[in-house]
Amino acid sequence: MNKGLLAAAGTVLVLLIGGLGYSIYSLNTPENLNPVASEIEEEIRAFASSYSSTTDSISGIEVTRVEGMADDSYIVEGEAQTPGGSYPATLRLLKVDGQWTVLGFEKSQASPTSNQVTVEGTWECLPHRGNGPQTDECAFGVLLDGAHFAVGTEHVTHDPVELAVGARVRIVGVMVPIYEDSVATLKYSINGIIDATSIQKI
Repeated sequence: MNKGLLAAAGTVLVLLIGGLGYSIYSLNTPENLNPVASEIEEEIRAFASSYSSTTDSISGIEVTRVEGMADDSYIVEGEAQTPGGSYPATLRLLKVDGQWTVLGFEKSQASPTSNQVTVEGTWECLPHRGNGPQTDECAFGVLLDGAHFAVGTEHVTHDPVELAVGARVRIVGVMVPIYEDSVATLKYSINGIIDATSIQKI
C-alpha cells in the first residue's frame, strides 16, 4: 500500500475517533442506547475502578451506570475518587483490539440539590491532625462556626492565593463526601470538603 493511502487512512481514523469523542453525551439518546451484556459491564467496571488521571488526581471511578451506544461505545457514569473526596464523572469507552480506550472524560455538572452550599466564614490554613510536627505549607480552607472545611479550588476562576489568611469570605460550591483514609482527612483535622465554584472576599 502506498504512503498516500496510508496517510489518508490514518486521517480518516483520527477524524472518526475525534468525532466519537467530541461530546460524551452527543449520542446519549434513547434511540441510540443498547443493552449491555453482563460480562461487558463487569469488564467496564473493572477498567473504571483502575482508571487514573494525574491531571485530575483520580484514582478510580466507582461505576453507578453503564449504557451501550449504537456506535459500540459505552457511556459510564460514576463517582471519580480523589484524595480529597469524590465527584460525579462520566467516561466514554470503546473497545479497540481487545483493549478499552477512553474516548472522553467529563466532570458532571453538580445538580442543584442539598449538596449545593453558600457559606460565609474565615479563610485559613487548615490545622494539621494530631500533635506531631507541623509543616510550613498552607492548605487552604474555611473556618465555619468553629468547624474546619477544606476548599477545592479547581473550578474557581481566580487564584485564591491572593486572599489573606483571616479574611472573611463567601464561598459557593458543592459539599462533597470525605473518607477517613483520604489524604486530606489523614493529614488535616477537617469536618468536610467544599468543591468551590466561587470565592469572594466580603
